[in-house]
Amino acid sequence: MLIAKGYNVRLALTGSRLRRGNVLLHDETGVDWPRDSGLIVPTFQRLNRPCDDAEAQRYYGDEYELLCGRVKLPPLALSKWKFLGSVQGADYERRGYIEPGQKRHEFDQSTFFFNRRGLPKLYGHGRALRLELGPGSEWSWRGFVRP
Repeated sequence: MLIAKGYNVRLALTGSRLRRGNVLLHDETGVDWPRDSGLIVPTFQRLNRPCDDAEAQRYYGDEYELLCGRVKLPPLALSKWKFLGSVQGADYERRGYIEPGQKRHEFDQSTFFFNRRGLPKLYGHGRALRLELGPGSEWSWRGFVRP
């Protein structure tokens, strides 16, 4: 299941370029979307019905009332996406009861060069964006952990 982990997303690309999106979605299980990838969409359909998902509840906090939504997924195959650039940092708004507010995550370039992976890559397909963090990336209840 995809979980909305950030809103009002701003991505800083190399060369002082900036890309924006509305909702950052992530699937911790990798079932509906690759686990090492974030999907950023301009909008999704709110279904206004409660959603029962332990991972989402852990992310937002026990007291937060989860609502389900629906989004039409773009193609999974990366070959269908256009490369837009390398990402140096991400700003996003986190909602819920656990660490709400504006967040900033800088991607440490030295770590990426040491691991020979480079910075995270951003791809576009229509109005959707795809943030590829690479193998070994980690997300937690706090958001990005690694890279």
